[in-house]
Amino acid sequence: MSNIIDSRLFGNTVLPGDNVSEILKAYRDDQNKPVIVGPGLKRLNKQVITSYKAGQLLHRSVNLFWINSHQRYYIPCIRDTVVGVVISKTSTFCRVDIGASEPATLSLMAFPNATKRNKAIVEIGDVIFACVLSASKDVETELVCMDKDGKKDGFGVLPRGGYMIKVPLNICRRLLAPDSKISRN
Repeated sequence: MSNIIDSRLFGNTVLPGDNVSEILKAYRDDQNKPVIVGPGLKRLNKQVITSYKAGQLLHRSVNLFWINSHQRYYIPCIRDTVVGVVISKTSTFCRVDIGASEPATLSLMAFPNATKRNKAIVEIGDVIFACVLSASKDVETELVCMDKDGKKDGFGVLPRGGYMIKVPLNICRRLLAPDSKISRN
């Protein structure tokens, strides 16, 4: 099975409110593992999964499904990796512009080896590579600069001297895909 399936069911347009549970069950890689819903899909209960966006239904191995659609701004999802700019800072946290409707919060303790005495050195204007820890429409988005094991894994303040450009979200997802020709070079 290829990384991204493009059959008669996948790649077709899905509209908000469509029940996609049966399609997801048919295309699961491992029937014993649960389905992981990504952006554009919402689990109403154990049996019912619906779409809340219009776009293409896509699938990647390990039972991961999502809707690929054009968006004006980023809607944070848990476990997404993001690049943002620090726009304000206090003694315990900083606010990071990640391209969403609201800035995200990054605790200065959310770095590897950070303690109350030894906080991360972050300045306004720094570019941060982080992971979304929590995201909800009711609660502020929270970021961390370490993986689930507490290791750096490339997260943190990015070195100066580079360029940060804005690109559409569907291009970002295409660049992050494992079969991307650009990211292999």
